[in-house]
Amino acid sequence: MNTNRDSSIPKTRRSFEHFRTKWPNNTGTGPRRSTAAQTQSLRRSTMSTAGRLTGPLETVPSKSIYFNAPFEDEQSVVIKITNTGGFRVGWTVKPTNTLRIRLHPSSGILAPQESRVVTVTCQPFRSGKDVRPDVIIVEWTNTPDDLSMVFEDEWLEGNDGRRKNILVLYNL
Repeated sequence: MNTNRDSSIPKTRRSFEHFRTKWPNNTGTGPRRSTAAQTQSLRRSTMSTAGRLTGPLETVPSKSIYFNAPFEDEQSVVIKITNTGGFRVGWTVKPTNTLRIRLHPSSGILAPQESRVVTVTCQPFRSGKDVRPDVIIVEWTNTPDDLSMVFEDEWLEGNDGRRKNILVLYNL
């Protein structure tokens, strides 16, 4: 006969109950608990995207962009971003060299099959022999269905986000 009074509770639930009784007030002797706002935000962002894999995002050009010398004037090129998946995605683009490369818009939300054009602007700089390539990092993830059309960086903190790099090359 099983004398364990918690036998009807799943093992993972028992572990949580043990945690709560061991550190009831989060006095610093155990792991920190998240705030209610953080928990609610995480719950909102994961509940409506659970079970959905983040789909592909297509960029044109897909691998690299080029800026040509002389670099005395501002130059711009565009990247077209298309959500080729079946769910809404939140996306962001970030340059590795924030002094030289500007991106507009830098983030947004795309419905399935929707596209957006991002303008990549190269600021004027003095060129030399050692002009190294830069990278534009494109990150995206599924968005919760019930949220507004404003991108939030915290959506990328989950494990279902995806990433690709676009090389920025300078022709001397």
